[in-house]
Formats: sequence, C-alpha cells, structure tokens
Amino acid sequence: MKLVVSVLFLLIFFAFDNVFAEKCSKTPLTIRKDFISNCRDLNLGLIHCLVAWFAFKGAFSGRDPATVAAEHYQPYFMVLPMQAKEDQSLFWSGTYSIVEVVSTQPNPAGAVVYSSTNEPSSAIINDLGYGVNWCGVEGGGIDYVNECLCSVSGNFWERFSIDFAKASRGSAYWLGDGERDGGAFSNSSYFSTVELPNMNANEVVAIVVHKKGKGESCSEGSMNVLRSRVMERSIEYDCYDVYGDINQTNAIAACVSAIISDIQKGTRPKDHEVDCGPSIPA
Repeated sequence: MKLVVSVLFLLIFFAFDNVFAEKCSKTPLTIRKDFISNCRDLNLGLIHCLVAWFAFKGAFSGRDPATVAAEHYQPYFMVLPMQAKEDQSLFWSGTYSIVEVVSTQPNPAGAVVYSSTNEPSSAIINDLGYGVNWCGVEGGGIDYVNECLCSVSGNFWERFSIDFAKASRGSAYWLGDGERDGGAFSNSSYFSTVELPNMNANEVVAIVVHKKGKGESCSEGSMNVLRSRVMERSIEYDCYDVYGDINQTNAIAACVSAIISDIQKGTRPKDHEVDCGPSIPA
C-alpha cells in the first residue's frame, strides 16, 4: 500500500513539475520599443509610459524565471490602475472577438465597457502580439536568447485578473459561448478560479450566445453551475440568452452592447431572450 501511495505521489509531483517548467516563446527583441509605442497609442505621456515600462520590466528582469510571482507585477498595476467604473466591467470565456468589439469600438448603444482588451495595463501587453512571452536572467537583465517559462507571463495575467475583478463594482457582465464544447462556463476557467473569487461586484449579469434551440441556455448545464457559484458568494445573478451565430461578431456585439447599455441607464431589459439573428446587420 505504501508503495502505491509513493508511486502516486511521484506521478502527481512530476505532473505539476512539468506544468510549472513548461517553456514558451522567447522574449521579443523589440519588446521595449513596442511596449512604449503601444502605451503612447493610448494617449499616455512618454514619461508615464517609461515609468510603466520600468515597473513592468522590474517584475522579471534579473530574476530567475521560476521565482517570478504574480505579486511582482503589482507595481506595474499601480502605475496603470484599472479604469472600469461601476457597472462597466466585462468578463468573458471563449468570446474574445465579441468582447473586443464591445470594448474597443465606438458603441452605438452608448455602453461604456472595460475588459482585458481595453484596460490600459492589459491592452499594452495584448498589442505586443498573440501569445507573447518574456523573461529575465538571474543576476542579469532581460533574456532574449532562451525560451521563457510560461509561468512568467501566466503570472502577469493572473495578477491582472485579480486586480480587474477587485475593481468591479455594481453590475459586472460575463459573456459566454453557449455552443462551446464542454459548456459555456468551465470550473477550470480564469473567471472561475481567479476572477469570481476576487470579484467585488454586487451582481453578475451573464450573457450567453447560442443559436436558438442549440447549445446551453441560461437555465441549462454549466450555466446552472455558474449561477450557483455566483450566488454562493452572495452576489446577485441575472442571465440573458442572445440568439444568433457567434461568428457574426458585429451583430452579436451590437446586441450585447444594447443589453449592457440599458442596464447602465437603469432600464434593464425585461425580455431575457434576445433575437440577434440574420435580420440584424453584421
């Protein structure tokens, strides 16, 4: 019996060890230039952007990548604090393209929304390129030669998610894909494991996108799990079904924006089923 337990322990230990030791891409040679350029594109002053760069760089430069923790990024988020105000925080799972349109493009419905796509602290990093990574060398500077441990950038996003969730007030929104394999809501998602436990909002308004009669609706499957998880934290819960093709990004984004805008104006839609079909221009 002791031998079996020992073998199981070793298997679990090495499984976790491999996760933490996973390698990602190298630090881009142009990371400093691109970081400052992205920052300036947000209409922030050069001095502000330089301070932000040194705070970001200070989290990992000269450190053993294995020792870089989420807390090391805190000075960076103090330089670029969250901009979301009450009723403006948008969380998501599997709906990035829609969230990007809702958050970053001029909103005809008048909704003001912040998410990981347009908060300055995350937008600067997103605009460095998809899947970008970075790391340092212990006792040195930035490592441009070797592949980086994935945890260095992963811990950045963990810190962002914690701070973004803590900044949420009033009604916060969660946008999910009702036709996603495994369900719209996942207990292993960042929203479930990091954001929801740290959320300060009074209410979560879930918006689930799916074709009518397909996938999960507000009252089915993983959406019931989401409702339970939210209410366990004594946070109020509401949910809207948005019927349409999730690949019709602009059309779905317009419907989502309209729901959020009405809630922000204090005129919450009474109909919790929103038809966002082909009749709505893409």
